[in-house]
Amino acid sequence: MLVALDFDGTVAPIVDDPTTAAATADARRAIDDLLETRARVAVISGRPISFLVAAFPDLRVELAGLYGVQRRQGGVSWQHPSAARWKTAVSAAAAEVRVQLPDVRLEVKDDLACTLHWRETPWFEDEVRQCAARLAQRYDLELVAARSAVELLPPISAGKAAALADLARGEREVVYVGDDAADVSVMRWLAEARAAGRFASTLAAAVESTEAPSELYEAADALIAGPDGVGDFLREIASSRR
Repeated sequence: MLVALDFDGTVAPIVDDPTTAAATADARRAIDDLLETRARVAVISGRPISFLVAAFPDLRVELAGLYGVQRRQGGVSWQHPSAARWKTAVSAAAAEVRVQLPDVRLEVKDDLACTLHWRETPWFEDEVRQCAARLAQRYDLELVAARSAVELLPPISAGKAAALADLARGEREVVYVGDDAADVSVMRWLAEARAAGRFASTLAAAVESTEAPSELYEAADALIAGPDGVGDFLREIASSRR
């Protein structure tokens, strides 16, 4: 069995300063419980691999950072061979953001992606969206929506669904837990893969929030009442395997 998890808004509560985000102690204990049952656990996130490695030092937890551009499996970290050549474009885009929107929080991720946050400055949302769209076109970067944010990424990631497809190869049972628009395609892919007979069973769970799109709930098989409920959900899976 593979249990794949988003990070922000799923195992970690959403916070104003993304550098302070951390998985809840309850979710960490539940992940440990799952690993003890020999289930595979993976975290698939827009976070860079450097952040995820620090957040999950246990090498048994498999990681897909920057929506699959970066990975850690079997204790070995690597990234897409084309990723490095996009650093110049990402750096240039980030530099323009600092000039055009100096009061908006900018998060640069391993020099391979950048996120423009308006959670602390919601009055800048329209300007942030417009600026990000211009920069994505100018530098040929991929534009991805996040919670109260937009991200600029190298156009080499096929997204979370592709990362999950790779991680789930050879598995019979797959569980995915997410909370945002980027997770909708993952849940839809999982349902299609199950219908096609690729997996014996799948389960897609949506973590509830006031910011979640309706499409997320429509695509999910189950709902979880916020990040605080994720630990209980994972423990139920662990208990069913004992």
